[in-house]
Amino acid sequence: MSHSRTKKKILFIITKSNFGGAQRYVYDIVRSLPHNEFEATVAFGGKGALKDKLDAARVQTVSIEGLERDVSFASECKVFFKLLRLFRDESPDIVHLNSSKIGGIGALVGRLMHIPHIVFTAHGWAFNEERPWLERKMIAFLHWCTIILSHTTIAVSHTIKRQVGHFPFIAGKIIVIYNGIDQAGTFSREEARTLLLSHNKKLAESTPKGTLWIGTVSELHRTKGLPYAIRAVKQLVDSGYNVIFFIISEGEERRNLQELIRKNALEKRIFLFGFLDSAAQYLRAFDIFTLTSISEALSYTILEAGLSECAVVASNVGGIPEIIVDGESGMLVPARDPHAIAEALVVLIKNKKRRILLGESLERTVKKKFTLEEMLSQTLLVYRSRT
Repeated sequence: MSHSRTKKKILFIITKSNFGGAQRYVYDIVRSLPHNEFEATVAFGGKGALKDKLDAARVQTVSIEGLERDVSFASECKVFFKLLRLFRDESPDIVHLNSSKIGGIGALVGRLMHIPHIVFTAHGWAFNEERPWLERKMIAFLHWCTIILSHTTIAVSHTIKRQVGHFPFIAGKIIVIYNGIDQAGTFSREEARTLLLSHNKKLAESTPKGTLWIGTVSELHRTKGLPYAIRAVKQLVDSGYNVIFFIISEGEERRNLQELIRKNALEKRIFLFGFLDSAAQYLRAFDIFTLTSISEALSYTILEAGLSECAVVASNVGGIPEIIVDGESGMLVPARDPHAIAEALVVLIKNKKRRILLGESLERTVKKKFTLEEMLSQTLLVYRSRT
């Protein structure tokens, strides 16, 4: 494999081509790479929003048929051989793997193909999800294999690093680089509300003056704990609070969430908006932002909420406490606890000044510690570390 070219070639691989946090991470790095030093190709399963954004940015992409989140032996074998061909054809200097599914296979193929530098970014560990005990142990073993096979593993929070700190033979292989964002343009409060209302006639009819807006941008996945937020909103409504709750994004749990909303007679209080491009632009519409995840590595949406000066109620899990100091820059609650979520929301509903102060504090934190410039700078050091 020849590597005499002047530019280093990076092959990014990610399992799904929707636009969740891991895809956002890949997109932000690819579009920010120094063009005189690196050239990038991004490979993924499917043809979702990530592909559209990369096409618009004129980044070369490759769709890997059969690459999907669910695991099956037949599909894994097909992906294995497709990666062999892809690595041979692309001849990358660096392979940067993202997501647990592709991490193990990609790192193994990278070693077999003698890729000079294999980087794996841990956007979260699948053993933190709600799974049977034995399955979680097997997944932890596969994660350990991925770290061993990779030359460098990037953890997006110190918590993510600590969670595998007891694994043998990985000392010195993991570094922490926080996710970072840049100051994106956002709609004003009035513009954001008008645009959101225009998307849904029922919503426009359900929001009299004085309604308090609660919202989240959260993939409709079990790990995001959305049923707990829905039950918390039910408690608020039953207690007489005039609130509506927006859930922006898409995912496989949509039908289950719709049924939960229907069973609780919340169709005029909770709205599933689906995927909105550049959803962060709408965050100023919300009086309070929530993220009630069961497991979370380091949430982009909380960072975006911070730049929008939103007061945040979030689960005290994963890397979230590395962003939010409870009571100072947001409110942290136990995971899986609708009553605690509702209590925190009530505190902020009753105290507008507190909401404003928490939002301002979070904005200062994000601008100081979680910038795209810093994330990119540290990631480039990783790419340059095996020259």
